[in-house]
Amino acid sequence: MDDSQKDKKLDLIKNQAKLLLASFDTVQIFATKHDKQDGSVSYHWGDGNWFARYGQVKNWTCKQEAITVHDAKRDNED
Repeated sequence: MDDSQKDKKLDLIKNQAKLLLASFDTVQIFATKHDKQDGSVSYHWGDGNWFARYGQVKNWTCKQEAITVHDAKRDNED
């Protein structure tokens, strides 16, 4: 994927973030796209208070890890 295609995809994400910001205080978007040449290409963009976005992402990550550990323990008990 050439740089202009990557720029277009990032612009799409930025535009969607701008639309969401009309209704929300903060927005953080993560997206991936598989490309035959580059493999998985990661895109991310956020706007609004950085600390709020960071805290929300960290909180979500910690909860998901706890759920995964809980489910793995439950599966091993069976």
